[in-house]
Amino acid sequence: MKKKLLTVLSLVLIFVSVFSLTVSAKSSQSFNHWDTIGENLTVIGRSMFNPIGTISAESIGNDKTLNGITDIYCKDDFVYLLCGEASKLYVLNKDYSFNKEILITDDSGSNVNFSGAAGVFVDNNMIYISSTKNGQILVADTEGKLIKTIEAPNAEVIPEDFIFQPTSILKDSDGNFYVVSTGSYYGALFFNPELEFEGFFGANAVEHTALDVISFLWDKLTNTDAKRAKQTRVLPYAFSDMTIDKEGFLYTCTGATSSLAVNNGTGQIQMLSPSGTNILYRRNNYGKTAGATGYNFLENRIVVTWQKKKVQNFCAIGVDDNGLIYSLDQTYGLVYVYDSDCNLITAFGGGAEEGNQLGQFKNACCLAVNGNQVLVGDSERNTVTIFEQSEHGKKVANALVLTAEGQYGKAKSIWEECISKDRNCIYAYRGLAKSYYAEGDFEKAKEYAEISYDYVTYDLAYQEIMKGFFKENFVVIFIVAVVLICVAAWLLVKAKKKEERKIKNAKLATVLDIYFHPFKAFGDIKNKKTGSVPISLGLIFLFVVTSILKYTGSSFLFKTADVNSYNSLYTLASTGGLVLLWIIANWLVATIMSGKGTLSEITQATAYSLQPIIIANLLVMALSYMLTYNDVALINGIALVGTLFTLFLIIIGNMSIHDYSLSKFLLTTVITIFLMIVIVFILFMAFIMLQQLFNFIYAVYMEVVYR
Repeated sequence: MKKKLLTVLSLVLIFVSVFSLTVSAKSSQSFNHWDTIGENLTVIGRSMFNPIGTISAESIGNDKTLNGITDIYCKDDFVYLLCGEASKLYVLNKDYSFNKEILITDDSGSNVNFSGAAGVFVDNNMIYISSTKNGQILVADTEGKLIKTIEAPNAEVIPEDFIFQPTSILKDSDGNFYVVSTGSYYGALFFNPELEFEGFFGANAVEHTALDVISFLWDKLTNTDAKRAKQTRVLPYAFSDMTIDKEGFLYTCTGATSSLAVNNGTGQIQMLSPSGTNILYRRNNYGKTAGATGYNFLENRIVVTWQKKKVQNFCAIGVDDNGLIYSLDQTYGLVYVYDSDCNLITAFGGGAEEGNQLGQFKNACCLAVNGNQVLVGDSERNTVTIFEQSEHGKKVANALVLTAEGQYGKAKSIWEECISKDRNCIYAYRGLAKSYYAEGDFEKAKEYAEISYDYVTYDLAYQEIMKGFFKENFVVIFIVAVVLICVAAWLLVKAKKKEERKIKNAKLATVLDIYFHPFKAFGDIKNKKTGSVPISLGLIFLFVVTSILKYTGSSFLFKTADVNSYNSLYTLASTGGLVLLWIIANWLVATIMSGKGTLSEITQATAYSLQPIIIANLLVMALSYMLTYNDVALINGIALVGTLFTLFLIIIGNMSIHDYSLSKFLLTTVITIFLMIVIVFILFMAFIMLQQLFNFIYAVYMEVVYR
């Protein structure tokens, strides 16, 4: 089953890698993400939400207009459609048939124009309209009678240049109000139940890198009036929308959080506590949690089409009763659905400004969750698309809830059915892994956990398997261990009693002397010529091979590279390539720094020093099949000791070969590293020039051929 699954996944990944996000964006095909080793792969999955129809002017009455729809709100079996550009507010019934139009009127009975309004909220027979362009919040009853108008707050904490442009408003269970205002990087505006301004709530944080800190300190030390006048402030991004769940937690989404040409930013979704702190956490495959502010909820890279970069942009957010988070990407018209651990369950929609099919959009602008349906407004097509949860989607959502509640037995049959319908449903494999573990079938649990990269369940199942193995074979293991210890002790005593060297070959003896008598061994390489170039090349080759095996051949728990996507050339360059680069650069530096070592001796001293890291690589790979993830410190410790021992030997070898003091060794090492960087730069430039030359020759050749 596993081989068949991997074959299917490989075909899917090839398809996705060719067409990338652009295909997903222009299609209503659903997809999700597989968190593999070091990668977040996009794979096509079975639809969890299907488009079943649209709401348009024709569907609610040709005398109506949905021009410039800006918001949707669902409450008590009614759907409120706000057409901000047309200053219209419609109420639809549960079946999306027309109920009435609400006209907002003042005390004199005149209609209040709220053209440019961006948000609507309804609660306790009161309607709140965020009249964005007018800088007001209109409070009216369900008949449309204006009760109150909220203007820009007047308080000391409000900056002088603050412009009140409300885009959405909502109320929590305590009666407090939260307002999102365009460009307000201070957070949401907080109002008490009497609609009196109290302050700002839950602002986004500005992420700083180490370079930013250094730049800040440098500016502080070198600041002048002229520099200060030209300085710019890095401000946090403003919220684009917010919603509240049944538990009373506030969720916010932030629009485009990156203008870079690499990724779409991070921390686009937040879950705020009553104190305004983001309490949304991302749980990775190893069970470790970290704040979601550093997690990219969108695709890993920005897509460039027709020489135009398209940064994804969350413009709306919603939460259902199961705790699933829905957020709308306006750039591609994609609806992303996440669980409480920030795992992408599914994504659907698309269109990317085309929107020619049902379920696609030209300009998706707003979203609302209505039971098991999702409504998405399109301000270009002037329609609302209705997505309904499919049978498969209902089963996945139900199984997710059961698994989260620990009811693995009830979830098992549902997950099995989900896999039969969708082989790319990673959460089904994870759910089955937990179910089998709860049943005590640890081999099955381990199998499904490995498929879904669920390291936590895999580790738990592996621990139980190892416990059973040691329990059943304790006597045999104990006897073998005692025998091995006795044999090792006997050999050690016998070796000490014999004065003569056991290894007659001086060159092989030097290889072993590196461990116990490094100064003598490197001295022999220099003075007695006991080193060997073929052995040195063999050690470098072993260094490369064992490094590749450590990455790809370790057990599932400790494997750091995916075999299907691993490129051994990177390991070759960072191991054997780096060693050869060091040898050449060190030899060049030694020739002008009075170094006495030849190229052959430098090669031998460096290669012989690699033995500890070679042995560490083999030990790590072997122990990875015997230890659990709780022993990761031991694995890392062995790798660290091997690396440090190798560096120690390189220092001794370099000093011995060149007859350097420690201070001169440090100086030549710095110069050697600098020269290595220069060599890499020259090689890189040469490669670019050769590539350009090849392209030129090819262009000339094609020109001659076609003429």
